[in-house]
Amino acid sequence: MKKLAIIILNRNLPKVTDKLYNKLKKSNKETDIYILESGSNKKLLSKNYSWHANWPKAKKQGLRFSRGMNYALIKLIQENKFKLYEYFLLMTNDTEFENYSIKTKIEKIYNKHEKLGVLSPCSKDWGEINYLKKDKLKYFWYIQNSALIVKRNLIETISDFSKLNYIDFLFDGNNFRGFGLEIELITKAYINDYC
Repeated sequence: MKKLAIIILNRNLPKVTDKLYNKLKKSNKETDIYILESGSNKKLLSKNYSWHANWPKAKKQGLRFSRGMNYALIKLIQENKFKLYEYFLLMTNDTEFENYSIKTKIEKIYNKHEKLGVLSPCSKDWGEINYLKKDKLKYFWYIQNSALIVKRNLIETISDFSKLNYIDFLFDGNNFRGFGLEIELITKAYINDYC
């Protein structure tokens, strides 16, 4: 069983997205990487895209992070791939990673913290690094939403699998711009005994 799936959200930035994809693939050969084209123009699709949300409203507005990630997770469910993974790294296409195996680092953290539902990597360029200091992990009520690692068990606990709807699955897609989506996810995790 593969442990990690990476989902990248793209809208009309194929060069940026393909650069991220290639960098991740180089250091994470055993990891499946999916790209959701969120209403991208047909001429601006990533070379490696998995799905293209191309209906009129998606083309006009894009899906944004919450709707896009809902849509991608639903596509994995419909393709019978969702249960292949224990963790999902949900990220925007402008996220940057150093060259290392993400899966290895994630597994070490999740093995030590069984009830960890949501994990956010921290860049050395972010202000949050000052809170971590020499610690590798701290629990917060706020996390960055450009890259979220979500445990499959948490998704199964808080999502409505009876209606696979990209507007309301893991995230509240009615919140189109996604303001506060990270606190929404943290709160859902917390009330279901995850951290």
